Order: sequence, then C-alpha cells, then structure tokens
Amino acid sequence: MVQEVNAAIAPTLPPWVWICYYLCIAIGLALTVMHVLTGSNHPRERMFNLFNLMFLLSVPIIFLVNSIGQSGTEYGNFLTALQKGENWALFVVGGYVYMFIRTSIIVKVLWRQHKQKNGRKLTL
Repeated sequence: MVQEVNAAIAPTLPPWVWICYYLCIAIGLALTVMHVLTGSNHPRERMFNLFNLMFLLSVPIIFLVNSIGQSGTEYGNFLTALQKGENWALFVVGGYVYMFIRTSIIVKVLWRQHKQKNGRKLTL
C-alpha cells in the first residue's frame, strides 16, 4: 500500500534545492524593488527594472506550470523540453539569464550607492 502511494507521487527535487531557488527569486525581487525606490529615475532604468520584475514573476510560474504532471524531476523535464526547442523552455532560459545579469547590475549599483553614502572609497 505504501509503495502504491509513493509510486503515484511524481519525483521532485530535494527541498534544499527549492529553498535556494525561491530564496534567489525573493532576493532578486527585493533588490529590484529597492532599486526602483532608491535608484535612478531614468526611463531606460525603469524599463529594465520592469522587465526584471516581469521575468521574476513570470518565469517561475511558467516553469512550474510546465513541470506539473510530467514524469521525472522538474529539472529533467526542463532539459528535455530545452533539447526539443520548446518555446516555454527557451523563454525560461532567457528569463533566467536576464534576471541574473540585471540583478548583478542592481547589486553593483546599490553597492556603489551604499559606499558613496558612507563616504568610503569605491572598490568595484
């Protein structure tokens, strides 16, 4: 009976992977919102931040929706879809790359603002 119940549940990644994943998404979201509130009012900066917010909210949802009901782990399904060239997988890859680059830029900008505010020498 126990084996039947466990067989019906699809395998998933370990909890620590999900904790790290959603923690990174939450940190990116918090940094983007902080940059919107304290950052430049330049229209291009606002546009880049809005794109980052869009990706931070939509990519995890699209990844999750396309992983539900599939056999194997979420990561395995994602790699299979990526090898097949499915649109959602390409969107997710592009979104992750954009989120990583944009969040890195935001960290650099906020770090510089922090150093300038405290009157310390810039090291970045």
